[in-house]
Amino acid sequence: GRGARGGAGAPRVWPLRSALLRAPGRVPLALGHARSSVVGRVPSVRFAAVSTRSRFADLADGGRALAPLVAVAGEVVVLGVVPRGLPAAREVAGALGTTVVPLPVDRDDTGVRPHLPAGLAGRTVVVVDEGVETGTSARTIAAALREAGVARSVLAVPVCPQEARPGLERAYDQVVAVVRPLARRSLDWHYDRRE
Repeated sequence: GRGARGGAGAPRVWPLRSALLRAPGRVPLALGHARSSVVGRVPSVRFAAVSTRSRFADLADGGRALAPLVAVAGEVVVLGVVPRGLPAAREVAGALGTTVVPLPVDRDDTGVRPHLPAGLAGRTVVVVDEGVETGTSARTIAAALREAGVARSVLAVPVCPQEARPGLERAYDQVVAVVRPLARRSLDWHYDRRE
């Protein structure tokens, strides 16, 4: 496996399999990655106490589970995807000491069109939605954020299937999720009530 990168004092970054072997009784709840001019994007794993959760009571419950995992320094803009991303986004924004900016997204046969608010250039932006199925909407939002000139983009969702993660990690500076199922399934499966 890979050893440490970045020289003395740099945090060690291990492949997921090795990290699990080094942390018995723990499971990764959030995956992030950082940009590097030398080695590109290097995945890192943040561990938390074991969680067997795969379902949430409702959208706000998913947000409450997600909020402690979203660690962003400094001033941040929290965008809640309308409509079902808003309950989770309120929980995340409350934990970060800010408010939610609604992010309307049109979806039809021609594609996905997010309507970003003005003034995002140079800002750190956290996009919160109810979860990911294919990742198409989330990647389209990420492309719009790049065009808007954001300094850093974070995707935070209660549910993100592992098959969607590689594309999302290329699109965002960090991806945070509570539940990461091996296979994609309908988000209805993860919520008792999607409201």
